[in-house]
Amino acid sequence: MKNRFLTLVACSLFTIVQSQITFKPGVKLGLNISKIENVNDDKRNGIYFGVIGEFNFLNISNYCLQPEISYSQQGTKNNQQDFFVITLANKIYFTDSEYGFYAILAPSVDIKLNGPKEVINTSGSRVELGSDYGMLGGFGYEFSFGLGIETRYKFSLKSDKSDDAGSSLGKNSSIQMGLTYKFDF
Repeated sequence: MKNRFLTLVACSLFTIVQSQITFKPGVKLGLNISKIENVNDDKRNGIYFGVIGEFNFLNISNYCLQPEISYSQQGTKNNQQDFFVITLANKIYFTDSEYGFYAILAPSVDIKLNGPKEVINTSGSRVELGSDYGMLGGFGYEFSFGLGIETRYKFSLKSDKSDDAGSSLGKNSSIQMGLTYKFDF
């Protein structure tokens, strides 16, 4: 009897939770304009693309949680780096619906795929280039049919301190402008 009761409670909770959350998968694509702090070089124009999944909690009508996995070209013109990026975006809509204007704030982890390990800047000191972690913030607009337009600013949260060898850490920053599309199944 106890097992049946627990099964009934578990099924009821699952049904309630499932009815309170909607999920929309999607894709994103855009332009990166990036630079590396402590490196005197021109900015790099690159692309980013990936997949997104938006979770909308029906009891919070203007908030969505949007995990993202993407490929991103960053670095500078002569020190090009490519990253696998994992982002956990928090979207707050300025309306009580899943479309319209929104703000976005997110932590990200950038796993370096390729590019130089270090560079020497014009003052002669080494700048280490590696994986990164940071934050991004921005604004966007989403149409009712799933297409979105957004602009983001992404910056590194690495420590400004040099390592034991006197190298400074190469902190990436990017301006991202792009499109998203969410599928409504």
